[in-house]
Amino acid sequence: MKTLSKPLSEFSFVARERQNGETVAFKCGRDFLYFALHFFQPEMFNAEKLSPVEIDRQRLFGTPMPKGLAWTQLQFSKLPKFLKRQGYVLYINDKRISSYGAFVWANLFSGLKTRHMNPIQKIEMLVDSDVACAIDIPIKKGLMALIDHVLFVYGYDEKNLYVLDTLTVPGVGYEKVEGQEGLYRLPKTVIEEKWSIFGRVWRLEKA
Repeated sequence: MKTLSKPLSEFSFVARERQNGETVAFKCGRDFLYFALHFFQPEMFNAEKLSPVEIDRQRLFGTPMPKGLAWTQLQFSKLPKFLKRQGYVLYINDKRISSYGAFVWANLFSGLKTRHMNPIQKIEMLVDSDVACAIDIPIKKGLMALIDHVLFVYGYDEKNLYVLDTLTVPGVGYEKVEGQEGLYRLPKTVIEEKWSIFGRVWRLEKA
């Protein structure tokens, strides 16, 4: 398996938070960014200091939204400025995210310009280059393809991507790797089946 340079044993894993007895939904983008920033700055972004929950509490990326308003993406309204201060830049389908408007546009429309992208080839190239990246795939087809899931990619082999997640989401098509906290095996065939104009590749790089 080809992986990022950081050993899996050195990742600070976290589980998705729960409220009123239920697992909090629609936090996958935040959790990818946590893993990506932890990849670069483990001394700052980790389970004890700036965990995903603490990122929300301090509103570092934006104003946390309840489940019914997650579509507004206001939870990422401060993200481009925050990343700039930290010395990073986010790309979604190769579009540089320099503002909240650019973030919203990329999530809604960037697939129209990259409909012929080979996402698996793109992800493998990024992993080979030791770039923190994510595969963002629709969970369902048709209009429900707007419901997607963003997954930090740790590595790949001939048949699978190996991704990190903070919970197990039904419908994604991955399976947990036994004995490895937070690590899932995502078959490339699942990505090929679900990929559409709503699919996205995220990457975080040093500016």
